[in-house]
Formats: sequence, C-alpha cells, structure tokens
Amino acid sequence: MNLLLLGCYFLLSGTLFAHGGHSASYHYEFTGSTIQLEFRIDRSDLAHFELEDECENFETATAFCMMRYLQEHIRVQLNQEEVAFELEGSRTENGYFILNLAADIPPSEAFQLTIANSCFLEFDPEFENQIVLERAGEVKSYRLGYLHRTLVIEDVQQY
Repeated sequence: MNLLLLGCYFLLSGTLFAHGGHSASYHYEFTGSTIQLEFRIDRSDLAHFELEDECENFETATAFCMMRYLQEHIRVQLNQEEVAFELEGSRTENGYFILNLAADIPPSEAFQLTIANSCFLEFDPEFENQIVLERAGEVKSYRLGYLHRTLVIEDVQQY
C-alpha cells in the first residue's frame, strides 16, 4: 500500500512539475549601437492561444503576425525615446518559434531602459514574460506578468 501511495506521489508530482505553465522569453542583447531581440515561445503555446484571431493569415505569415502582435503589446524606451524594432528573421528550433529583431540606438554612456510587456496576458493571466538583458557579457533575468508588467532599469551600464 505504501509503495502504491509513493508511486502515485511521484507520478503526480512529476506531472505537476513537468508543466510549469506558459511563458515566453525576450532576450535583449546590447551590442554597440544596436539592440538585438530574440523572442522565443513554444509552438504549442501559439496554437493554444489561437492567435489566428489576431491575424487572418497566421499560418502562412506567422513572423509578420507575431511581429505586429509584439509591436502592439511591448513598449521599449531608452531615455524616454521609443525604440523601433525591425524584423530580421524567424525560425523554428526544438519546438520553439523564434523571432529575431533589431533596433538602432544612439550611443550613450548611461541611460534609462523601460520595458512594458503585456504579451499573452489577455489569453492567460498566469502567463510569464521572461526578460533577459545582456550587455558586455553580463546577463540579468527578470519576470513580468499580470501584476508586474513594466521593468525600469535606471542605468543599463550598472544593471
């Protein structure tokens, strides 16, 4: 009996821990006068959220549809100036849909970075948006969600 209970415990706990919920990753890499952004989401999450309602040709134009969706749900500012990302490419890799974007930024010794991200929260209030900032080999990670949608870094040089 104890062995059966122990087996059920491991089965249930493994199932619960195996699925941590829905999330997407936004990797911002600061290189000179450019910000490279790699957006990554599990393809099953895209299917789950039925984004076809957001874009009529979603299956054939996924990259353009996702780019438009991201533009509507993410605001990035440097020194209170809006950053405009352009699509550089897209791919699928190991079950993930990946968008590569880039934006030119003016040179600056120190500046304020603000990222407001409400992506996918209209579909799932438990959704997590993981923000990864990389500059000069240093990497920091932050999580945004329903209650905390905005990240403000006062000095990117010292983040």
